[in-house]
Amino acid sequence: MRSLVIDPGHGGRDPGAVRPGVAWSEAQINMAVAGRLVDALRDAMYPPCRMALTRAGDADVGLHERAWLANTQGGVGLFLSIHCNAAENPTAHGAEAWISRGCYEVTRVAAQTILTRFLARTGFRDRGVRVAPGPQRRSRIHVLSATHMPAVLLELGFLSNDEQARLLTSPAWQMLAARAIAAGVHEFFDERDGAV
Repeated sequence: MRSLVIDPGHGGRDPGAVRPGVAWSEAQINMAVAGRLVDALRDAMYPPCRMALTRAGDADVGLHERAWLANTQGGVGLFLSIHCNAAENPTAHGAEAWISRGCYEVTRVAAQTILTRFLARTGFRDRGVRVAPGPQRRSRIHVLSATHMPAVLLELGFLSNDEQARLLTSPAWQMLAARAIAAGVHEFFDERDGAV
């Protein structure tokens, strides 16, 4: 059976990126998209996919705990961490995926497949697949190097950008994003399993 761990980044005391005047924090957006992703995969994934979330609701879950949860699930085929970006430059926009330095080619394929599907459905600018500089124990990137399966961190868009912030906080857009990610996950597993 296909197996996926979904990591809604941040949560609890760590709201992630926040923007004055915007009711949603990054952690809330990540959780909303992750929940909709679970629904989208349940509705469309065949063969079915076993899924686990690293956090439920607005909970404090450390980076080490997130990696440990994924590593102890057994047979996990993909770890997907969902985040939003932010920058001092309010015109910065687009989506990107992160992978760890020295990862296997299958991880690069997963990242590119998911990002390509996401961009095709959202119309966001392609910021590419980026390679994390190395293990960073206090950085969100830590989950990429500490997991023992293909691991991808997807930055959905920039909360610091007016237009992207409006979309990121829209439940309708969150569902569109979740379906796009689900299509990428499905395609990745099909390619990996030789079903294409």
